[in-house]
Amino acid sequence: MLPDMMPIVIDLPRRDVCILPCSDIHIGSKQFSQSRWEKFKEQAKGKYIMIVGDCIDNGIKSSISSTYEQTMMPSAQKEWLYQELKPFAEDLDEYGNSRILCGVGGNHEKRTKRETDQDPLYDVFCRLRIEEKYRQSTAFCFLRINGKDRVKQGKYRPTYSVMVTHGSGGGQLIGAGLNKLQRYGGAVEGLDMMISGHTHRPAEFVSGRLYCDHRNKRILEREFVSITASSFLDYGGYPLDKLLLPTGHSFQEIVLSPTGKNIKVIQSMGGE
Repeated sequence: MLPDMMPIVIDLPRRDVCILPCSDIHIGSKQFSQSRWEKFKEQAKGKYIMIVGDCIDNGIKSSISSTYEQTMMPSAQKEWLYQELKPFAEDLDEYGNSRILCGVGGNHEKRTKRETDQDPLYDVFCRLRIEEKYRQSTAFCFLRINGKDRVKQGKYRPTYSVMVTHGSGGGQLIGAGLNKLQRYGGAVEGLDMMISGHTHRPAEFVSGRLYCDHRNKRILEREFVSITASSFLDYGGYPLDKLLLPTGHSFQEIVLSPTGKNIKVIQSMGGE
């Protein structure tokens, strides 16, 4: 497994790059929504996805999730995930890139890692033959638009820096998770976008930071986009038992411009 601090560099064709974050599938949970997953796959056809952890529910003896309430065993959850992600891994763009740009583990996958030193999501990536795209906790990606083609002098070729991490902690209100993203994202100089999951609350916002341009002796304002991805769970089970509020659902599509550094996030309510 490659270290988290080793960036993933990907050259992408010169056009709008559409990315869908895929987080908190929780296959194996009674609350997993098969219909929402099928709609996601349909919307993601011909586009790119980033895997943001908690793909399997992975209810083991030491976890909060009950092993007796799982709809399938953890080994079957891992097999299901491999079969479902295989079409994305094998659908290559004209540069030869897998549609899966990167993947990181979540706290549910780390249950097994902590107990047995086995990472089920890394096993899936290895079987898909894209293990170089996996990081255990955080993936730093450089997405270079038109990276392989020759570019005339002076023509713009944007590179987007993206940080993908599952996240941790949070709170009952949406502001707790967003505050953590804003603080951490602001600590990474040059970051264009940060994507996380874990809270199951779909949201996105733009933050700013000041940048010292030493070469030109200027103080500039730089922006970065923070996104928390939706889950594929219906309301019930653990959240209902603990009186946690429903989180809502959406499909979020991130569009990176090939002609200038511009990020657009399209959100459809209800995951429809």
